[in-house]
Amino acid sequence: GSETIHQTVRERWLEGDREVVAAMKDFAGYAQAARDLIVAGRGREIGPLLDKNFERRCSIFKMDPLNVAMVNQARSVGAHAKLAGSGGAIVGIYEDDRMYTRLVKAMETVGAVVIKPQMEAD
Repeated sequence: GSETIHQTVRERWLEGDREVVAAMKDFAGYAQAARDLIVAGRGREIGPLLDKNFERRCSIFKMDPLNVAMVNQARSVGAHAKLAGSGGAIVGIYEDDRMYTRLVKAMETVGAVVIKPQMEAD
């Protein structure tokens, strides 16, 4: 399970593995950059950061093929996506209703269901 995969990366972190330490710094940078964009009212621009996060994660973790398939399906319609954690879910952004419709259909091909959060403006 994911605990075994995370344990290996955790052990590498504790041993000071340069690749893992660099990846963790990259993750922190992506999170900060995404936060800055959201605070600045530019949340729609975080897509490339989601993609970078996923690619970097792939460089240090053994990835579940279904997780990779979900991200690839999202990307196939132009959406941006990354893992939401380690439990077999992804999070992403899309541009418009047309892309959303294509995204739902693409995700169905890998047995995934799209959940669209309802956000209220302040």
